[in-house]
Amino acid sequence: MHFEGSWVYDKAREAAIPTLPFPPPQLGLIGHRGAAALCPENTLISMQTAHQQLNWIECDVQLTSDNHLVIIHDESLDRTSNGGSQLIWQSPLAHLDQYDYGAWFHSKFSNTPLLTLEILWRYANDTGLNLNLEIKPYGNASLLAQHFAHFLSTHSRQFDLLISSFNHLILHHLRQSNPELTIGFLVEEHDPILFQSLLSSSNCAYHLSAQSNSLMLLESLSQQDIALLAYTVNDQQLAHTLLQTGFWGVFTDNPYLLSTNKTEIK
Repeated sequence: MHFEGSWVYDKAREAAIPTLPFPPPQLGLIGHRGAAALCPENTLISMQTAHQQLNWIECDVQLTSDNHLVIIHDESLDRTSNGGSQLIWQSPLAHLDQYDYGAWFHSKFSNTPLLTLEILWRYANDTGLNLNLEIKPYGNASLLAQHFAHFLSTHSRQFDLLISSFNHLILHHLRQSNPELTIGFLVEEHDPILFQSLLSSSNCAYHLSAQSNSLMLLESLSQQDIALLAYTVNDQQLAHTLLQTGFWGVFTDNPYLLSTNKTEIK
């Protein structure tokens, strides 16, 4: 795998920023839902496209009605498939598998299948792609936590893993069953109480919106001793600024955001 960029990754930066149990992403970027600007999000082709440039991707995990873990963002099918308004957590995998998850983005992606965590995990093990899995606890959150914890306990791993969620209780639940798990607390607007508590916690990251918080605030937070990640950044200068300021990583829809090989967002 090659990683080219107009912004050169600086080893000194890696040593200077707060760390997790693994190195920051190459180029500082994490592919948001794979390569969401270039491919149908949360599909295998999206992950593979992002992996041509990056060594980290982020994607969303939900539970089906028959307890399979699948990679999809919304609670329903209507935005990213031809399956209408059906809810993921109320549908069995065999039913969800009959729909197309690519044609909504472009006809060249017609017949793209639903991606399961099982298939993505196998791809990551085979290729070394690192995963940030965002847990989407629609429906029964405790049941999702139970099945996700079981998945982790029964699947070997050859890549770095970060688990994040806006539902912080599910993160604490997963940490109880897997004390070594690296967890990321997602917030839209800065939460000073949560942030302060994480400063004294280990193996945690703080994920916050680059749109809902001022650059001045983001830069001030980066001076604290915690791994910070910003979502979703599709502006090259903002990504560069955040990374140079000390953010551990930046989520982007365009894996070529900092590359000399320009790929425009649709």
